[in-house]
Amino acid sequence: YVLFTQDTAAYLEMYTTFYGANNLAYSIYMADHCDYPRACYNVYQEISSMIKNSANLEFKIEATRLAICYLKKGAALNDKLCAFVLAGMYIKGDYVRQDTVLGRKYLKQALGDQNTDVLFQNIKRSKNSWF
Repeated sequence: YVLFTQDTAAYLEMYTTFYGANNLAYSIYMADHCDYPRACYNVYQEISSMIKNSANLEFKIEATRLAICYLKKGAALNDKLCAFVLAGMYIKGDYVRQDTVLGRKYLKQALGDQNTDVLFQNIKRSKNSWF
């Protein structure tokens, strides 16, 4: 149904009911063919979950690149979750070349006009990975 109608409500219902890697193809479809921002974030989530369970380094590298592409697409479609994850990645230099200016831009996109200086510093000092 989701593939034929591109119904975002049906996609979200399916995604929350049947969470997991089985939804990856549907998330990619909704992101690519419908430009649905939430699906871009879901692709990232599903891939990051798969990466944690894999020992294959080549797979991890390619999957990480793919996930970052979908985060960027989601941020371009104004998804705040995608922008927030990218902000953390760029601020810390996790899986991307560190670029604090771009990290601030994504952080501002995610949080709006709120003062982001404190959160920027907290992210920068954090020992947690953003992927």
